[in-house]
Amino acid sequence: MLDRFFVPDYLISSYRELTPEFFECIGGKVLITEIDGVLGDFGAETPHEQVREWLDSLSRGRVKVVIVSNRDADSVGKFAYDLPIPAYADAGKPSVGAIRTAMRMLGGDPGNTVLLGGRLLVDVFAGNRLGLTTVAIDPAGRRVDNRPGIEKRLEKKYADIYKQRKNRGSAEF
Repeated sequence: MLDRFFVPDYLISSYRELTPEFFECIGGKVLITEIDGVLGDFGAETPHEQVREWLDSLSRGRVKVVIVSNRDADSVGKFAYDLPIPAYADAGKPSVGAIRTAMRMLGGDPGNTVLLGGRLLVDVFAGNRLGLTTVAIDPAGRRVDNRPGIEKRLEKKYADIYKQRKNRGSAEF
């Protein structure tokens, strides 16, 4: 079934739900994250102060973080300019090359790397193919969403599958 590719291990409403304690609990040491739909709304130009505070808390928890985005280099550079983490642009996800490179750069492997994404058909698909722990922002809570209708419908389907499984007692943290 295709849901093994598109259903995340965890579905959350905000990146702030990922705490140092979560990473400690699952043995996570590396976080690969996206900007759009995760650290900001789709198309956000700069991060909110809360993003910096969250990154500081992860750093204190010894979690290494990197942005791997499909955005162009200028846009990623502008967003990540003042952030204390590396950032890669033009990643070409769901291709996994940039994710694999970023993971290795930070000393990660599939057993200790978490991928946090905003798109189930792109980010979660890439992370699941690499065997990473995948976490997605629930598409139902998006304020700004410029994706095509077919993608929205498919993401709703896979988010609903996750929620059905959670209600059966699995995939909670």
